[in-house]
Amino acid sequence: MIKNKNYNLHYYFFFISLIFLIYNFNNDSGYWFDEWSTLLNSDPNVSAQIIYNRINGIGTVGELVPKIYFLTLRFFFLIFGYTAENGRIFSIIFFILSIFIFYLLLELFFDKQKSLFIAGILSVNPFMLWMANETRVDTFNIFFCILNIFFFFKSLFEKKLKFNLMFIISGIWMLSVHPLTIAIVLSQIIYIFFFKKKNYLIFISISLTIYFLVNYSYVIKGLSGALISGHTKLQFNFFLTYYFNTFFGNKYFGGFYLLLFIILILFNFKKNFKKEIIVYSIITIFFSYTLIVLGYLFSFHIAAPRYIEFIVPLIIPVLIYNIEDAIIKFKRNFLFLSELLIFILIILNLFITNDNKPVKKPYTKAALEIIKLNNIEYIYTNTDQYFSSYLKTINYFKLHNFLLLDNETISQKKILKFAFLCSKESKNNSIKKGIIENKECQKEFDYFKSYKIIDLADYKIILFKSD
Repeated sequence: MIKNKNYNLHYYFFFISLIFLIYNFNNDSGYWFDEWSTLLNSDPNVSAQIIYNRINGIGTVGELVPKIYFLTLRFFFLIFGYTAENGRIFSIIFFILSIFIFYLLLELFFDKQKSLFIAGILSVNPFMLWMANETRVDTFNIFFCILNIFFFFKSLFEKKLKFNLMFIISGIWMLSVHPLTIAIVLSQIIYIFFFKKKNYLIFISISLTIYFLVNYSYVIKGLSGALISGHTKLQFNFFLTYYFNTFFGNKYFGGFYLLLFIILILFNFKKNFKKEIIVYSIITIFFSYTLIVLGYLFSFHIAAPRYIEFIVPLIIPVLIYNIEDAIIKFKRNFLFLSELLIFILIILNLFITNDNKPVKKPYTKAALEIIKLNNIEYIYTNTDQYFSSYLKTINYFKLHNFLLLDNETISQKKILKFAFLCSKESKNNSIKKGIIENKECQKEFDYFKSYKIIDLADYKIILFKSD
């Protein structure tokens, strides 16, 4: 990729990625509803049976994601502490591991410089950085997808028992983390037939069989339609954007990359068949989109970027491989300048779109700071177990010894004043636009009167004192 080693642009990618990881961690520290749910379903202070019940929707809204992610995160909380911040650190760890294993995967096909360059580009992808700051399954899932693809090719190339076993184990784990990673497995089957390596079907068959036996009830439940998500129906704009607008930050960068992706693949159609990782990436990308359309036809509503986030690491090498080939055909001496232009474009993409997330998180810590400035330690919230559970895990909440109130304590007049931290109708998914006033924020309390109201974007803080 970059022949002159004085120009190590990839190191700048990694440095900028680290800066944005730290920036997002400190600046975008709130949680949205799905993350509240993750915390509740990963609580190390309750029994595993309660966790299973919550995931299955007994007393809660339930989860579509299998339990492995929540149990792994729960174990992490048990060791390092049950805090909202640690939940995001968990995701950051798997983001870093994803970049590392992605580099190792690339090294199977490219030289070190090119592998570092492509891995560096992934490390500053807006979508990847957004997910690295969320306590959700996405980054965890991407890591095991890349790991499975890595062992798939190690097994193919080196033909050693240890890599065959790791491929089987990683396949079982990957599918157990998220069932829609079946797209990766099916793409591997297509690849095997394409390159006439049918003997490797035995390893995939073993993975699928063991996965089905271990996750029998979940698979049956999913096939019966019990796990269908109703708010991710296929929309017409899918066929215009293919989620590139989300993967690359906004509709302008997304449109540019999508157009470039299509043109370059057609321009280098034959050349793409000469590089195994490019062939496999194109198969997986195509099959993942096909799966979304098939899901719509069979009433499985899986039309959301997060369900196929694992294609983002596969889109990038296809783009870079084809861009480089097109430039070499045009003029080889232009190669470094083009790489510099790519670097500038990608960094601009990140700087412009980093704060343009599809879902804006509530600034919960800012609300707590306002309550602290008003010298109040007692807080009453909406009677929602998700939000109250989340609130108690925030480091700032613990550091300043805030106490959550219940209705009984307030009715017994045991306190002189308190803050009612009312969460407005949060933007808890990308479909909802704006905030609808929560009627709960109009709640009144016997023996107490409000003396100050602070209206924030996501919260209303009403300060009460006894009559």
